[in-house]
Amino acid sequence: MSGQPARHLRHRFPGQLRFARGPGRKGDALLCDRKLHASLVAGALRSTARTVRFRHNDLDHLERCLRKRNILGSRPNSRAFSI
Repeated sequence: MSGQPARHLRHRFPGQLRFARGPGRKGDALLCDRKLHASLVAGALRSTARTVRFRHNDLDHLERCLRKRNILGSRPNSRAFSI
């Protein structure tokens, strides 16, 4: 492969925990599939962002969760990340 090297995280709990904590800030939402690895969920829960967990591959359930928590369009400067 050519181009810039990708950032490599070891497949260990601490690395995944740090990765999940990184993107979110207060006012953001981290969207987590229910089958997401426990280390990533733990990192998301420790971040300052809201964590929303939805049924595996169920986008209708995700939409209901976002509406229930008033995340869709609630804050103009907020961001959402899917992990």
